[in-house]
Amino acid sequence: MPSPTLRNRATRRRTAVAGWLTLAAALSPLQPAAALVFSPHRLMTDAELHDSSSLSTAAIQQFLEQKGSVLATFRETVEGQTLTAAQIFSRVGNQTGISPKFLLAVVEREKGLLRKNAASTKQSDLDWAAGYSCFSGRCNEKYRGFFNQIDSAAITQNIYQERAGSFTYRIGAPAQTHDGYLVTPENQATANLYIYTPFVGHSPELGIVNGLGGNRLFHNIWQQFFTDAKYPEGLVLTDGVSLWRVEAGKKRKFATRELFSADHRPEDAITVTPKVLAAYPDGPDIRFANHTVVRSAASGQAILLQNGKQRPIVDEQALAQLADFHLAALSLSDIPAVAAELLEPYPVGLPVTANLAYPQGKLFKDESGTLAWMQDSVRHPVHDVTAQINFYQQTPEATTAAALERYPIGSPVLLRDGTLVKNSEDSFYLITNGERRKITSLELAVRLLGNDRVTAALTAPSDLLELHGAGLNMDYINDTIQDAAPTPTPPPTPAGPLISADSLTVTPASLVGLTGQVVTVQATIRNAGTKTWQTGEVKLQLNGGMELNFLESSVAPGDMASFSGPLTYSATPGLQPQTFTVLGPDGAAIARFAKFAVLKPAAGAEVTKHTLPVAIKASWKPIPVAITMKNTTPDLTWTARKAALVLKGPSDQSSPFYDPADWVKTDVPAVPTNRKTIKPGETGEFRFTLRPRGVKPGVYELHFQLELRDTNKDILINGGEEWVMKVRVDK
Repeated sequence: MPSPTLRNRATRRRTAVAGWLTLAAALSPLQPAAALVFSPHRLMTDAELHDSSSLSTAAIQQFLEQKGSVLATFRETVEGQTLTAAQIFSRVGNQTGISPKFLLAVVEREKGLLRKNAASTKQSDLDWAAGYSCFSGRCNEKYRGFFNQIDSAAITQNIYQERAGSFTYRIGAPAQTHDGYLVTPENQATANLYIYTPFVGHSPELGIVNGLGGNRLFHNIWQQFFTDAKYPEGLVLTDGVSLWRVEAGKKRKFATRELFSADHRPEDAITVTPKVLAAYPDGPDIRFANHTVVRSAASGQAILLQNGKQRPIVDEQALAQLADFHLAALSLSDIPAVAAELLEPYPVGLPVTANLAYPQGKLFKDESGTLAWMQDSVRHPVHDVTAQINFYQQTPEATTAAALERYPIGSPVLLRDGTLVKNSEDSFYLITNGERRKITSLELAVRLLGNDRVTAALTAPSDLLELHGAGLNMDYINDTIQDAAPTPTPPPTPAGPLISADSLTVTPASLVGLTGQVVTVQATIRNAGTKTWQTGEVKLQLNGGMELNFLESSVAPGDMASFSGPLTYSATPGLQPQTFTVLGPDGAAIARFAKFAVLKPAAGAEVTKHTLPVAIKASWKPIPVAITMKNTTPDLTWTARKAALVLKGPSDQSSPFYDPADWVKTDVPAVPTNRKTIKPGETGEFRFTLRPRGVKPGVYELHFQLELRDTNKDILINGGEEWVMKVRVDK
């Protein structure tokens, strides 16, 4: 039996806090730890994507130098001018309206360039830094080069937004990623990321255990270095008027200042900018202090609201167990009723019953000075530093070690979320979601949390810190650095009237055609400068090739210049940007525009019939399959024995259905068997077997490709590089 000290209850009296019955101001520490909040449906905000002034060139350069990045010393000549990588990120951001933070995150996801040094970097990493126009190991030479990659990746973001309705990934529209997750983008920025890279990436909690990278990797990079939502779980933010607590990646507003004061000290609130607040989606308002007892108006159920959960109080005897924290033993009917919708943010937790000791939690100290937190008939060890932080408003009740030992021991109490501590080497850690996230520098700690909070941080010994799993480092770029003001120079001698151009119009307005097709387009450009253009002085370059002179003899300021000429579509099908560059008298670009073209494949195949099964059993014998394809190329004849139907799994993995007794090669199940050649308009029949024996139960993707191995050409199937089907394997 517990000692009389443990049994003794404080004098019962009524207390009202903010209109509700409240048990304690201190938060209970026994909240389950969770990893960094990741929502595949919201990877960043639209404002973050388009914040083109988010970083100065100096801030980018300092960041690259701190990381020891190969890009810190990288140079490239762009339009006759040698630029650093930092200058390229800044220039492209300003010209396209896309955040340089986003572009930095893209090159880190694609090639790891922010943390690679020169020795570990290949030239191809720089040439294809953003992975733009690279598919299945092949890249379009038109976009080779660091500037071209950064510029194209940025321009494409705007194109995605302009043609948002043309893509699979759209705001509010559920769509399956290439690694099998149904994602519903909450904003255009998230939709853009999935259009660019249609994978979630390794996320076991979502059931995605294969593959790495993808948008999960982008999220981790963004959260570690660039996000505006810099403040993780448990921290309280204020704009000087209202107060919010960060929970589950959202900001929850305190309905009253009294509710904030019930669970927090005034110094807990961190003053932030509107931009920071806008980076967090809104969660439900906080309308109850922690450890509040209410009653559902709908069901009449009495409830203890504790640590984000609602714990049903089963009867009057259970209610009596809550007397320790200044709550009189009221009858259940005396507890204030609240609307059921106010309780919806709280999932149901462990019921409060009469046989649970200290369901609200209580701090004890034995004769040796050892601290323990008693809750729900379990004792939890408490470190002295934890007591100073979590239980600063509580005085532990004296008891004996023997009395405590009558209760089973539970896990040690963790530091509460939002706590800043340091180790013996003066490295700072922020506790969030039960993890310790290292803040990589003293400067960053002060910039995020303020000098007073940093100075007041307690030292946590290593054994206490290691109770908290290691989370993602907080290593945010210093976006407060500004470029130095330019040195004043005497006004230059007038060099002549300004040459400038804007307002591109292209006819036809909708560009639709075939890959490699040459079409005639008409374009108009407005003379936005102060100088009259003469013939040959200003030209329009199409897709980096053909240069056109305007049709007029001259074009005065404010007037339109007309151009007409051949535009050659790229060889890549789908939605592809077509570039229109205005060249000045010296051949340098004075303006660049892009229009989107829908390109259909000029060489392809169409699946007209197939017998692929939907489901098979692992015990079955090899299953015969027939696939009929029509040659839709305009002038290309297939040689049957060289028309290889390739079958693989995702990410070029070998197919588990390989049948050595039937397939031509390990990755080629068949070639056409119905004729020696398949001319345009004719069909070829591919017959093979799928061998399921030994394949584990599950859903498998079949990635088909068609290769003409005598001409070294890949044939698009149904307009795509791959034709993907699925088959389920049962026991």
